[in-house]
Parts: sequence; structure tokens; C-alpha cells
Amino acid sequence: LWSVGAGWNIHRENFMYDLTWVNFLKFRFSYGATGNIYQGATSYMTATSTDLNDYTGLPMGVVTSPANPNLRWEENRTTNVGLDYSFLNYRMRGSLDIYNKDGKNIFNNRVLDPTTGFTSMVANVASIRNRGVELSLAYDWFVPGKRNNFSWTTEMTFSYNQNEVMKVHNPAATASALLSTPYREGYPVNALWSYRFAGISDQEGQEGYTMWYDENGEAQRSVSSRSTDVLEFSGQTDPKTIIGLNNSLRWNGLSLNVLMTYCGGHMMRALPEYEQTYSLLMGYAPVRSYFLDAWTPENPTSHPGFGQYAAESPASEAADSDISVHHADFIKIRNVVLGYDFPVSLVRRLGVNHLALRFQVDNPGALWTRNNIGVDPETLGVRNRTSYVFGLNINL
Repeated sequence: LWSVGAGWNIHRENFMYDLTWVNFLKFRFSYGATGNIYQGATSYMTATSTDLNDYTGLPMGVVTSPANPNLRWEENRTTNVGLDYSFLNYRMRGSLDIYNKDGKNIFNNRVLDPTTGFTSMVANVASIRNRGVELSLAYDWFVPGKRNNFSWTTEMTFSYNQNEVMKVHNPAATASALLSTPYREGYPVNALWSYRFAGISDQEGQEGYTMWYDENGEAQRSVSSRSTDVLEFSGQTDPKTIIGLNNSLRWNGLSLNVLMTYCGGHMMRALPEYEQTYSLLMGYAPVRSYFLDAWTPENPTSHPGFGQYAAESPASEAADSDISVHHADFIKIRNVVLGYDFPVSLVRRLGVNHLALRFQVDNPGALWTRNNIGVDPETLGVRNRTSYVFGLNINL
């Protein structure tokens, strides 16, 4: 675990003296290695003692994890090139970083043959690479001055990250295994793999059953046990681009801060028909409006049928299908804070140094989402409650 770095204060060089609008300019370079060890495994099989065996009456132990002697450290090596700057009498300021991060022996679950007694275990399954850019920028539109002067500052953060799996140890051979450990060389780390929807069957005896394309492009009732060729790449679940924008306005003791966020370039999976169909079959859910367009022989849609044309149980592929994939871009207001700082001359008479009121609204809601199904991409449908906080700050 080590790192080295160097910096160059460019603004102090002689050739910069005539550029009076440059207040600060520094170039940075660093390279280092970090490691991580998985805490939940050892090189020995572990077991937990329990009560006596019901049949033998003897003490009994339950194996909790298999022996894992081949597990090694997860290692990351990072190269970073950066620039810190302040211009226009420090009115504009920020930093720019470009990085490359190579990770080796990355931890994840590896699917095991169930005859070993375990279905999965943590292993060093892949090597990955992250490359990206991070930018922070602040600008004073109106420079803060006296209490009764108006000031306005905008702060922006921008990050773009592109990751790729460089190597996979023992890659998944079946579709179900790739879905549980979605690493494949040349694709993003959190790749979204999907079964290809082939429509709803109208064949006699199978009316209403969802069908899926196999490796040869033929419709089948189930393909989860087939090779990974039945899956298609549907994007990644991690945002590629994240932008934060904060505006701070102040005047005569009043202040207003509004923080907004944009996340984009990623995909999400949301298929409410699957969960709702399953609930209906179990007998504990009301009928949703989209079942007005449910599949019938006369109305061959992609919505699962119910009643006469309901399948005995939803196909497991439905939860991981390509028709459930949607764009996950969104813009949200994270919080809004309204405050008032009482004049110093007034609060000193009360025997305190500082007195302020704050009213904050968190998670007021999304301004825009790219999908058209009414699902919050960040919570996948479970809306974060809007909260309100009122505070009184007293500094003696």
C-alpha cells in the first residue's frame, strides 16, 4: 500500500507574471496502489455449533462457509493527473482531474456446482479498469460583500466514468450464472444482461405463456438453463455521468440554497407487470389499470394475461427481460434550504454571538425522468418521502 505524487505551482513561474487574471494554477500528478481483503472468509471451513441433533442426540454443527485458501487481496492501482485553478481575483475556482484505475483480483460471488454443498462463494473473479474525468467549478456572479449586498454563487461538479472488465477468471457458462455474476470481458462492470422476449404464446394449451428466444432464435418457454448466448447486453446500471449544481443566494441576512443532481447514461430494469401478475396468482393484490390491455387471442399484446389466459406462474425470465429495460436518466432537486441570520448588533444584546433560522426541504421530487413508465430510477418505484426540517442555531 503506497503512493507517490508531485505538484507544480505554475502561477509562480516568471512567464505567468503578465497573466494577472490567473491567481492560482497548480498541476498535480500521483500514482499509488491500495489493497483490500475480504473479511468474511478464511482458508479453513467454518461451522457454527447448534443444539443437539434431533435424531442422534449428539452435539451438531452447521457449516457456514467453505474453505477458501485461494482467496487473494483485491488490488487497485490509480494514476491521477489534476489541475487546481483560481481566476479573475478568485471569482472563478475549481479543479480538474483525469484518472485511470486498474483493479485486479476483484471480489464477487462465484457460482458453484450445488453438489459441492454450496451454491456460491466469494472469489477473485475479474480484473477491471475505470477511466474518467472529474471537474469542479465555482463562480461568483455577484461577489459577497456587506450584509445588505446581494450575492450569488454557483457551484458545479461533473464526473464521467467509463469502466470495463478486462479479464474474467472462470467466466459464467450459463445464462443464470451470468445474471448473478455479470462480468464479461469487454463489457461494463455492472452490465445489464437480458433474456430476449419472444412474445406471448397463442398455441393451444399454452395460451398466455411468455416465450423467450434461445441461442438459435427459436421461441421457448424457458431458457434460463441455456448458455449465455440467449442473453443480450442492455447497457449498464451505474450512471456514466453525474452532475451536481448548487446555487447559493444571499441578501440582508436571507439565504437560499438549491441543490440539483443529474444522473445519466445508464439503464434500469422495471417490469411492474411481472410483480403484479405474480401477486394476482397468489391472490393478494388488486388489478392494475394496465391489465385492461392484457393479452388475449383477440388482443395480442406484451402484457401478461390473467383470468382465463393467466400462466400457471410467471416465467423466471420475466424479471430479467429486455422489455423491462428502460433509460434511467433523471434530474432531481436534492434539497432546498431557506435561512435567515439575525444581525450581529441585535443578537449581541441578547448575549449570544450568532443566531440563525433554517428551514430545509429534502427530496422534494424529480424534475424530469427519461423513462415513460412513471418509475423513479433511483429507487425503482419506492419514492423517497419529502422531509421538512426547521432549525434554530444559537452560538454562545
